[in-house]
Amino acid sequence: MNLPSSVSTIEGCAEACQDLGNFRAQVGFTFSGSQCYCHYNDGNSPSGNSEYGLSWRNSHPVVGPGSDPNSNYVCYSNNRFMLVEGYTSKGDGKCVDSAGQPYNSVEINSIGTTHHCAATCRHLGNLRSHAGFNYDGSTCSCLYIDGRGPYGNDESGLTLTANNGTGFVVDVNESAVGSECYSHNDYEPFDEYDFVGRGWCRDVSNRDFNRVNLPSSVSTIEGCAEACQDLGNFRAQVGFTFSGSQCYCHYNDGNSPSGNSEYGLSWRNSHPVVGPVFKGSDPYSRDWVCYSNNRFMLVKGYTSKGDGKCVDSAGQPYNSVEINSIGTTQICAATCRSLGNLRSQAGFNYDGSTCSCLYIDGRGPYSNDESGLTLTGNNGTGFVIDVDETAVGSECYSHNDYEPFDEYDFVGRGWCRDAHNRDFNRVNLPSSVSTLEGCAEACQNLGNFRAQVGFTFSGSQCYCHYNDGNSPSGNSEYGLSWRSSYPVVFPVRGHDPISSYICYSNNRFMQVEGYTSKGDGKCVDSAGQPYNSVEINSIGTTQYCAATCRSLGNLRSQAGFNYDGSTCSCLYIDGRGPYGNDESGLTLTGNNGTGFVVDVDESAVGSECYSHNDYEPFDEYDFVGRGWCRDAHNRDFNRKDMPLSVSTLEGCAEACQNL
Repeated sequence: MNLPSSVSTIEGCAEACQDLGNFRAQVGFTFSGSQCYCHYNDGNSPSGNSEYGLSWRNSHPVVGPGSDPNSNYVCYSNNRFMLVEGYTSKGDGKCVDSAGQPYNSVEINSIGTTHHCAATCRHLGNLRSHAGFNYDGSTCSCLYIDGRGPYGNDESGLTLTANNGTGFVVDVNESAVGSECYSHNDYEPFDEYDFVGRGWCRDVSNRDFNRVNLPSSVSTIEGCAEACQDLGNFRAQVGFTFSGSQCYCHYNDGNSPSGNSEYGLSWRNSHPVVGPVFKGSDPYSRDWVCYSNNRFMLVKGYTSKGDGKCVDSAGQPYNSVEINSIGTTQICAATCRSLGNLRSQAGFNYDGSTCSCLYIDGRGPYSNDESGLTLTGNNGTGFVIDVDETAVGSECYSHNDYEPFDEYDFVGRGWCRDAHNRDFNRVNLPSSVSTLEGCAEACQNLGNFRAQVGFTFSGSQCYCHYNDGNSPSGNSEYGLSWRSSYPVVFPVRGHDPISSYICYSNNRFMQVEGYTSKGDGKCVDSAGQPYNSVEINSIGTTQYCAATCRSLGNLRSQAGFNYDGSTCSCLYIDGRGPYGNDESGLTLTGNNGTGFVVDVDESAVGSECYSHNDYEPFDEYDFVGRGWCRDAHNRDFNRKDMPLSVSTLEGCAEACQNL
């Protein structure tokens, strides 16, 4: 330890070195006329059994006499040098905490040496709560923090009580003449964290963990520990790094306070850095200390929500399948994942023996009913949001693969993008759509659902995405709020694992060439009338049905098709069929549906309805595209404007034809 040049006498050097901390681990000092160096035994410094605060350190353990009898430097050894395993000398006097309070203790008499006192204290129980010891040459006082003792988290077994010292030994009360004070190196002020070392918390490959940066108002080590513990997904938190003004809570790769995602992190490593914490990065670090989370536990497929019974957003518990005699949290998780209908499994509770696999109200392991459940009568539904802490001894985990929607699956965080990281075309919904469930419902209610690839949501924004060339109105891009200049096509992924946006894909997405999905039910026209049809049986897929209908004749008069999983119904407008402008060739007649497919009759359960993109309602005109009619040079044609009374597509065609 290099002292400043103002220490310019040998007496001043001796006094200054003696005033440094951890004096019993100081081996001596070296002095010349303008330089004073205080030396510490390997692995020690003024701050204790670490090398924090040293000016220079050797890479080898150093012992021995002065180096050069002819030098102008002089070397003095410390004749009170003493290393006491597991403890750090704080000086002469009674040990006190940061508030100057002494500690409760176990008093043992007739102890012959400091080393014997240290060994005696280390043989007691509950060493995490053992702050240090005092020794006066005979009586050994093994110190415990307020409310703790050698037998556990109470004061039983103590000889001396009524003191309220707590936390680290910080100083000595020098009025207690003849007593030595040593702090305990293995004292841990936190139940949930253990000291690892100085420097940043790092993994076995010396890489920094992902982290959440807490505000500078978290300015004590106790405050840092408490604030990190209060963050979400605690079992996936590997530990924390602290300096006097900065607190960083570290998470295992792929995790954050919000669960098994990296949303909400302040910084993330580009490499997968996994726990547990292996070391602190720098034993000489002046300011940084690393603590590991001794409750760190990764449970595949689930996210820790805390201690207590899992409840939903309304505070309601869930129905469950109860399995007894389960030995560990991980076995409970594996047991629950082996059950059926995992989309409806909200999570699990585990109390050390009984594993409760939780299902949302009205669902169970076999299907969309409550058969197979052990415990019913609860009505918890939706995501696990919180815990009921009155259920002491139980752990709550939410299920990462729980899906609140039948029609959509969670893909990832960030905007929904394609395989080339390009944004999909979208419809922006109003800000009144302000919940995840509302966004899913609103997007599902838009048209052409089977061509919708999914949706992106944040707390105040909902975007429904369509495959290239599609929109709610069908196989066109009319009605989109924004469109890409590239052909952006299914499948979907989230673009940013730490984003506040989340992406869900439509698990009923299906592109059917030449047709547009109108929904589930029987196709009907603007008057609610069904169509005549050609019926073809034993058709295996929707796409095969579409291809079959397109192989028929008179496609200008084909309005669309229905498909029920086997029978394909190719629909024709009233008075038309596959052979021409009559109903010959039809299987089913007697209906009078005509014009475009506008809606579905939802009472026809199990049937899908698709409108035909090439259906033409007029004999004399063909659909060309959206926008104004223009020539090959994109120039407007001369025109005759019709009166406002011509207000339908059919009326416009008829009026123009009559000119």
